[in-house]
Amino acid sequence: MITDCNDTPWTHSSSRRRAAAVSSHPQEAGTRRTFCRICPMGCPLRVTVEQGRVVAVTGDREDPIYRGFSCVKGRAQPAFLNDPARLRHPLQRLPDGSHRRIGVEDALDEIAAVLARLIDRRGPRSIAGYLGTYVIANALIRPFHRAFMEAIGSPMDFGAATIDKPGKPMARALLGSWGAPAQEFDRPDAILLVGVNPLVSYQGLPLGRPGEWLAERLAAGTELIVVDPRRSETARRATLHLQPEPGHDIGILAAILRTVLRERRHDEDFVSRHASGSAELTRALEPFDPTLVAARCGVDPEEIVEAARRFAGPPGEKRRGYAMAGTGPNMTGSGTLVEYLVQALDLVCGHVLREGEEIANAGVLLPPPVARAEVTVAPRPAAGFGEPLRVRGLTATAAGMPTAALADEMLLEGPGQVRALLSICGNPAAAFPDQRRTVRALSGLELLVQVDPWMSATAELADYVLPPLMPFEQPSATFLQDTQVLHAVGYGTPTPHGQYTPAVADPPEDSDLLSEWQFYRGLAARLDLPLTLRSLFPDATWTHEIGPADSPSTEELLAVLATGSRVPWEIVRGTDGPVGPSVIPPPPVVGPPTSLGLRFDLANAEMLAQLAGHSGDVVVADPALPFRLVCRRVVHAFNSSCRHPATQRGGPGNPAYLHPSDLADLGLAEGAAVVVRSRQAEVRTIVAADPHLRRGVVSMAHGYGDLPGLDRPDRGANTSRLLGFADDFDPLSGQPRMTAVPVAVEAAPPTQTSC
Repeated sequence: MITDCNDTPWTHSSSRRRAAAVSSHPQEAGTRRTFCRICPMGCPLRVTVEQGRVVAVTGDREDPIYRGFSCVKGRAQPAFLNDPARLRHPLQRLPDGSHRRIGVEDALDEIAAVLARLIDRRGPRSIAGYLGTYVIANALIRPFHRAFMEAIGSPMDFGAATIDKPGKPMARALLGSWGAPAQEFDRPDAILLVGVNPLVSYQGLPLGRPGEWLAERLAAGTELIVVDPRRSETARRATLHLQPEPGHDIGILAAILRTVLRERRHDEDFVSRHASGSAELTRALEPFDPTLVAARCGVDPEEIVEAARRFAGPPGEKRRGYAMAGTGPNMTGSGTLVEYLVQALDLVCGHVLREGEEIANAGVLLPPPVARAEVTVAPRPAAGFGEPLRVRGLTATAAGMPTAALADEMLLEGPGQVRALLSICGNPAAAFPDQRRTVRALSGLELLVQVDPWMSATAELADYVLPPLMPFEQPSATFLQDTQVLHAVGYGTPTPHGQYTPAVADPPEDSDLLSEWQFYRGLAARLDLPLTLRSLFPDATWTHEIGPADSPSTEELLAVLATGSRVPWEIVRGTDGPVGPSVIPPPPVVGPPTSLGLRFDLANAEMLAQLAGHSGDVVVADPALPFRLVCRRVVHAFNSSCRHPATQRGGPGNPAYLHPSDLADLGLAEGAAVVVRSRQAEVRTIVAADPHLRRGVVSMAHGYGDLPGLDRPDRGANTSRLLGFADDFDPLSGQPRMTAVPVAVEAAPPTQTSC
């Protein structure tokens, strides 16, 4: 319940000052060019504005890369912006669990006072921060979040990466890094996608128009090999699709890599010059005979061998290509090993740019790259450094702090216990594994702050809820789309793409909102702490200090982020829409090696030890839990964000998809109410038929749902409630098994009603 705080007078003067720092003038009627900040795709858009309100959104057909592409999330933004359920004022939780309205400045005063007391009494480690995947809404959020956590001296800075795909940066750390980009989208002859569906998730194929790009590559003869227990939208276009039982990604990848090495289809010259450990890796792969692996995972052994041959090409042929694993394989509880094998496969095939080759996408807002044809970052530990956690032997990692352990850090009493959480751009109560434990941990905090435009599951528990301005109400630029080029293989646009946008909509009338960066600056000012901003890009070394009394504008801060950009900020900001090719410098060329003498490590001891543990049948059958629950991407939502009727189009919240034959065997009709049960818990949902699934598989999206006991059909079932991590987690990242989870599906008993 939400009530007005009638006994506390407050004004809109501070709200007007904050709005002026973000956007300096009201919006006039007409059509504006902007870009979407709902998901990492960043689609260029045209928005129609009437009286400061966005009333229609379409793709920008004049954009040279996207050419009008947009998805339902971007086009639904008028409904997001103007929804009566959108929070327009901060809220404070009362002792009875209800919330009342409070002014932003008052809320910041009270939050800062609690933080100061906690730092004084328990130390900075008692305060944790969590940054979710909706960080893409505003390029300033991440640098301000990091600056604030650094300013208060807390190492407890958590993010979504370690419960999503932490294996990518961790495997890169273990292997070492090449001084130039991967070949990736630059004329690949072969693409291997494992558990990723880029025609829905927009990861694994280039941003822009991924379907058209894929059609062009297939017409040119590119091999598309997909490994997925579902014949997904992408798998239906594959030249070869392996449809295994869930949970066998490591065995399949190891068998493919074994075949490539045994048949000498790898780039022997590249490996001999730049890598160590190939002989040890070859020996470690020996148990993964394709015939044995195929028998365990339910595919034809010839398909595994054929996948290796099509991906690597004939012996002696230097085939271009890339491999990528998605959320599914990364969430199996061994994501670091999955990524180590994927990236090792790319390396032994030599899928990197060499001396003299052009870098097709060197970015727009990135600093100009200095690329060299050599290993420039030596292999290093992926974990075991930084702040040690008090549970499961975990530490800081190359992907960040292990988020799956945050609930335990809140619950475990004693020195170092987390007593406050600042949650931004995410929904921990819906997204963290073991939802009941997470909710218990959040409920026991001395301070929980949720920055959120909606009354999400986490907002319901929060002591303070601060609604932010939404993306169209703030200026921004495509910094985060540029950083995707650096993130990992399978991200970003095929060629440089950059765009600035002013605010194109006014905040709602009678609202008291702030930008996310203003939340951090407001707290730092009250704590009398300076903030030191650092670049989003690792090669940039600038810093920018904001003193407690400073009041910068969003425009000034965006200019700071663009320091040293490849295309000058004045040009990007002065262009209506994306910058054109005439202002983008020619593609840089990969330079010659120096004398560093570094080498990739293909035989990391921890990885080979883990690999040995997967040489048998790692998926143990349980007759009481005969199905395997796998994660599913949906185009109308982005993780725990955008769960809105306008994108659902009247469809069910989060059904459990099964093969029609499995439904028939269970005696269930489509739309029937069911209970999905794991060893951990159970959730109630409805079933839907998906003939593209392998039998024995249940497919559901993650990030849905409400608090336990408050489940609503429109919010869908929460699969995180089904997940535990006591004895099945990645020992380096701490990520638990979040897919290929054993479950049962049963008809739900009739719901009880009360009056």
